[in-house]
Amino acid sequence: MAREAKGAGDGTNIGFYMSSFNTYNGILTGGFNFYQQCSLSYYMVAMGSSFQNISGLSNVATNLGFRIYSGEDQSLTQLSSSLLAYTAAPGDKDIIRKLGESAGNILRLFLQVEIPSTESAETPYYQSASSFR
Repeated sequence: MAREAKGAGDGTNIGFYMSSFNTYNGILTGGFNFYQQCSLSYYMVAMGSSFQNISGLSNVATNLGFRIYSGEDQSLTQLSSSLLAYTAAPGDKDIIRKLGESAGNILRLFLQVEIPSTESAETPYYQSASSFR
């Protein structure tokens, strides 16, 4: 009886609203962090420039044609094999990870949204430029 008098009995509406505000605030903050850390703004700009005008659409068509008809590129083959493996065993975590990697890789290649890193060994053509030579 003393606990109920101190407010430890039933929850109040204001307590519920404060808890809900805290939950929604955490979700909103997590969404902004995901947007910033994954550089989704680059993907949004690439989607807009790819589908807004004729030159963007022709670039997408050329890129897709290269991916389909080129023997050098294996990204679509990897994606299809990952999809087939996923349909055979949809609960396997390793298969889901490989499917996510291959889908992310094809999205990266298709939209051409990769910020080159000077630390990467994949960019042998990179030369550091400096005005202090």
